Amino acid sequence: MTPRDDDVVLEDIRFPLDGSRVEQLAGTLAYPASQRPALPPVLVLPPHPNFGGDRRNNVVRSLVQAIAASGRVVLVPDYHGLGGGSTVDLGETSLIDHWADIETRRDHGLPVRDALAARAALARAAGEGVFASVGYSYGSIVESLAFGADAEVERRVWIGPPWTRHTFKAPVTGAPHLVLAGAEDFLHDAAEASRIAVLAGVRMASIESADHFLRGHEDEAARLITGFLDERAR
Repeated sequence: MTPRDDDVVLEDIRFPLDGSRVEQLAGTLAYPASQRPALPPVLVLPPHPNFGGDRRNNVVRSLVQAIAASGRVVLVPDYHGLGGGSTVDLGETSLIDHWADIETRRDHGLPVRDALAARAALARAAGEGVFASVGYSYGSIVESLAFGADAEVERRVWIGPPWTRHTFKAPVTGAPHLVLAGAEDFLHDAAEASRIAVLAGVRMASIESADHFLRGHEDEAARLITGFLDERAR
């Protein structure tokens, strides 16, 4: 069941990028409306900006709402250049070309910088300490690079990691790790997922009849993910 809007508070925020006083990113901070959050906070990283990847993505919106309603603070940032609140200067390059270039060069340094800035903002809002991280599609690549070796990640979730287009490894840190994908996801490589499950102890879950975009399956995805995040807390 999708939580009611009045169950959670959604705040549009801005936060500094890399300690800058000038460059800022935009994001949404969500938390329960009627209870004090007692569980570790969660950072959600959206898909690639050229493929519907921002904090208003259908899957991201549903997930943020559900996580906050479960008793957590959750932050979802927009990557640099997005959201109407970003003050990062891309020069004369269009936003589409800028992100296409990142995709072509496989140079994820700037998105990783965005993720680290979002993590710092989440810590300021919810306190230092352990947190859970979630990456959807391209966001799973960014998550692996930004937080793969972070001992403060207590649980991680990848939604539809695009293994048919990118090669990246699941971290072996001991933190419980869920990979969730639609059964008809054209970017998900089931063979690679099975191999990683064995090597890194990752749990796999699939949603029948769902593709990469999970349209019509947002609530099911949110239920599976919040259940995984809450396993040890209940």
